[in-house]
Amino acid sequence: MKKRLVAMAIASTMCASYAVHARTGDLSVISGKEEIEFSASVDSQCGLAIEKDKGALAFGDHYLNDAAEIRVIDNRQDGQVLVQLSKLDYDEDDFPENVDYGWFYFKLTGAAEQEGNANEWFNGKTFSRSELGEDNTLQIRARISLDEEAAVATDHAAVETEWVTFCA
Repeated sequence: MKKRLVAMAIASTMCASYAVHARTGDLSVISGKEEIEFSASVDSQCGLAIEKDKGALAFGDHYLNDAAEIRVIDNRQDGQVLVQLSKLDYDEDDFPENVDYGWFYFKLTGAAEQEGNANEWFNGKTFSRSELGEDNTLQIRARISLDEEAAVATDHAAVETEWVTFCA
């Protein structure tokens, strides 16, 4: 049954592509050459995908090499992407009482690098397409502006963050 349907489809296509013209007993084939266009509409996409969901938290003024990674999803040809910290959670028992968001710093590195404390990242920072780099991947490093000697002794001092992107 499938073979018959395929043969019928091919025969229909051939009949649609060629016309047979009868003239006083002789037949001639007239070829129809019409262009056929295929098109699609592609919606713009903006967001992020987590490539690596863990990194090391550093103490003091320097970052460690172990970074989390996100990939920015943006299928537009140009424009800018605002990367914004939307949530920062930490256990207050793991840090001295006076620690607040201003003590936590993040450095995002792609083809370019931007750094700031959590309060600045809550407002967001803008990356151009070229600053994201070819693969649109950003490494995120974190540190707390506190000497390790002043930190509370614990096996697992953690800072959990959520990030969002906005395309403009």
